[in-house]
Parts: sequence; C-alpha cells; structure tokens
Amino acid sequence: MPRPSHFGLSPAIADLVLPLAAHVIEQAHSLGRQHWGLTFYDPGFRINVGFTEIFTICDDHLRLIVDGKLAFKEKLPRSVKLEKHREGRPPPYYATAGSESVLAKILFRQPRELAQGVEALRPALKEAVRAAGRWPAGRTLRVAHNQRAVEQLGAAVGRKLPDPDFAGPAVDYRDVISRASHFQAGGESEDHRRLKEYVAGNPRLLGLPANTSGKTEYSLPSGDSVDVHFQAKCECVAAEVKAKRSLEADILRGIFQCIKYRAVMEACQVLKGVPQGARAVLVLEGALPDRLVPLRSKFDVEVHEHVVPK
Repeated sequence: MPRPSHFGLSPAIADLVLPLAAHVIEQAHSLGRQHWGLTFYDPGFRINVGFTEIFTICDDHLRLIVDGKLAFKEKLPRSVKLEKHREGRPPPYYATAGSESVLAKILFRQPRELAQGVEALRPALKEAVRAAGRWPAGRTLRVAHNQRAVEQLGAAVGRKLPDPDFAGPAVDYRDVISRASHFQAGGESEDHRRLKEYVAGNPRLLGLPANTSGKTEYSLPSGDSVDVHFQAKCECVAAEVKAKRSLEADILRGIFQCIKYRAVMEACQVLKGVPQGARAVLVLEGALPDRLVPLRSKFDVEVHEHVVPK
C-alpha cells in the first residue's frame, strides 16, 4: 500500500507531477468509467488508459506516452527526450494510443525544466489519452488497479478523484444466458447483410488503415464463420455484427462469440509462430443494452455502438 504522501517524490517534484496524474485520470474517466486504472508499486505508480501505459513515475524521470505530431512541434528543454517506436514493432506501452504516439521521458533533476516539459507536452498527452481512451481497461489492469492509491493521490492534489468501479453492482444474468443458449437466429436479414458489408468496406471504424481489406463470412478452423475479418499488418480483427433489431439475448451471444473468436485467432497465431495480435469486435447498429454494459469490461470485449450503414 502507498505510504509516503508524495509517492517517493520530493515536494517540489510532486507539486508538478501529481496534478498532471490527476488530470490524466479525470480525462480518462470522462471517456469511459472503466477505461483506465492505476497500478501502485512502492513508492510510485503507473496509469494505464485502455491498453496504454500512458503515465509512469520512474526512479529518476517521468515517462509519458504523447501524440508525436503535437510533441515535436514544441520547444522542449534538454531534460525532455522523445523516442519514436520502430515501424511495425511498437513496444507494449504504446498499445492503442495511436500510430503517431511517441515515448516522452522527462528527468526529475531540474524542477524548472520538468515544469517546462510538463506544460509543453500537456496538449500532446491529452491527445494520447483521448486516443487510448477509446478502449476499456484490460483484464490484468482490472485486477491490479489500486483505488487506495488513487485516494491518496486525490488527497495530495486536494480533490476527490473518480473510481473506475471495476467490481460494479451484482447483476443476475441467468435469464438472458438461458435465452441466449436457446436462441434461434434463422436466416440472415437484410439489415444484418447491409451492416456486415458496411463494416467490411469501412475498416477505419475499427481503427484500421483505410486500405485494409475486409472479408465477409470468413472461416475459422474452429468451424465458426466470422461476419467480417480483417488482416492488417500487425494484427487480425474479427467483427461480429448485430443489426438494430437484435434482441438482448442475441447481443449476449455476440459477446460470447467475440470471446471465442479472439481465443481461436490467438491460438492460430501461436501455431503459425507469428506474434500474437488479435482483436474481436462487437459492432452494434443500436446501443449495448444497459444490463450488458458491465460485460464489456469484465470480458475485455471491444464494442462499437450506433454504427449505421450509409
């Protein structure tokens, strides 16, 4: 548990670093209640937004993930270093913060330069948080999140900070699970066909390059047929689509299908000896039913709502 009120930082450094951490949490929480988390390691901490290690207190420096286009426009002090990742091999901490994201290191040794660097990089950090905040926190982060450390951070900056509430209230899903288990889909509707083809032709909806080709009714070795499949440079993406008239039980089936598709694609990558990079996305023409919202984070399923064919 956190002990020192400044997380091991000197008062002068803490006065610069901790308010920035609070702003990151507040912005991330505004993008999605369960889209961020804080991991404590004595005496510092790390803030993840989505799957990105966006803010980390290290022994002698602050590590940030920031938007490169904005960061490289700034006049930065010598204590700030920007590091681009190599094409096709992004380190894990970049994750989903956007293809233009870069690593920023700000040394603690000069408080004045730290203050200048923090202020100069604030817009670039805000943009990286916005990009990474599109995704909910992953399973590991939900377990590692330390709300007591968040409360201590709030005390240090003088205001109450939010709680991602990963546990959430207890919900009884037995009835919808039963209905999903006995659901009979029938033939493909025209609404489903139109949504499927629209997603296949618009990969940018799923954060993929515009020139990524989508295939409909793609066969997996498990015998499943994926509505839409994309093979990008560093990852494969399966999309399960549900048209506007889909019932709650059918949407729950879609969540379970995404869990299965991702596992199968990752297993295939292991057998092929290629780096693992697989996503399974649930695309809804309507909204995710309120009762199913907690499952998005619980099972780490990416959901895109209100996708209407044009």
